[in-house]
Amino acid sequence: MAHQNHRTLCQLLPRVTLNPHWSIGAITTLIMICLSFAAAPGSTYRYSFLFLGAAVWAGYAVRRQLLLHPFHFALLCSGLLLHNLGVFGYYRREFFGLQFDTYVHFYFGFVCAMD
Repeated sequence: MAHQNHRTLCQLLPRVTLNPHWSIGAITTLIMICLSFAAAPGSTYRYSFLFLGAAVWAGYAVRRQLLLHPFHFALLCSGLLLHNLGVFGYYRREFFGLQFDTYVHFYFGFVCAMD
C-alpha cells in the first residue's frame, strides 16, 4: 500500500530536468554581470551585459530552430564573453601584432561557421 502511495506522489510531482542550454545561458549572463561590475568607472562597457545578455537569450530562444547543440551554444556564449572583455580595455590593446577586435570577430566567424 505504501508503495502505491509513493508512485502516486511521484506522478504528482513535476519532473525536474536540467536544460543544458538554459544552464549555459544563465552562467554566461552571471559572468557578464560580474564583469560589468568589475569595469572601471566611466567604461563604455559598464552596461554591456544588458545587450550581450539579450544576445545570449535571443540565441537561447532560437536554439531549436537552429538545431543548436549545447556545445555550439556554449561556443556562442564564450564568444560573447570574449567580446565582453572590453570592460578591461582590451579593445585598445594588441596581441601578437593584431588588435583584440580582430581576434573577437575571427572567433565569432569561426563559431558561426560551425553552427
